[in-house]
Amino acid sequence: MDTNNTVEATVTSVASRGMGGGAATSMVGWLASNEAIALIGVIITVLGFVVNLIFQIRRDRRDQELQRVKLLAILNRQESED
Repeated sequence: MDTNNTVEATVTSVASRGMGGGAATSMVGWLASNEAIALIGVIITVLGFVVNLIFQIRRDRRDQELQRVKLLAILNRQESED
């Protein structure tokens, strides 16, 4: 499970940096009046955002499932004590 967290943190970090790099590339393209560079920057930014969004959704689902399992364990423990 620790490996999944490490991979997720790495991908999220790279995706965030990709968004920053894409935005910077867009700005350089705009300043240089080069539409191709600006378009590449926008594409990189959007891809970084999508990757980050996917991993955040996956993390949220795992957290919800973990919370459900913990709640069931607490309820089962209370039932066994009664």
